[in-house]
Amino acid sequence: MRILIITSLILFLHGCSLFQTIETKEDQVTLHPNLPRPISGLQIDWNVIEYDSQIYIATTYQEYLDYLQYQQDVLRYIQQINKTVCYYRQELDENFCQDFQKEDSKE
Repeated sequence: MRILIITSLILFLHGCSLFQTIETKEDQVTLHPNLPRPISGLQIDWNVIEYDSQIYIATTYQEYLDYLQYQQDVLRYIQQINKTVCYYRQELDENFCQDFQKEDSKE
C-alpha cells in the first residue's frame, strides 16, 4: 500500500512540473500605429522613337513629372514602413535601424 501511495505521489508531483505558468499583464495596452498612406498606381504611355538609328523611349513632359512624383511617393512609403518596423524592433539594436533613430533625434 505504501508503494502505491509513494508511486502516485511521485507521479503527481512530476506531472505538475510539466505545466508552465504564464504571467499575463491585463492592464498593459498595446497601441499600434496607423500604416502609411498606400501608394497609388501610375499608368504612363511610353513611346518608342527611332532617331538616327538610335532607339529612344519617351513620354510627355507632364507624364514625366507624374512619374517623378510617383517615385517620391514610393520613397516616402518605404521610409515610413521602415520607421514603423524599427520602432517595434528597438530592443534588437540593429544596424539597419540606426539611421532611422538618428533621423528621429534630429526632429
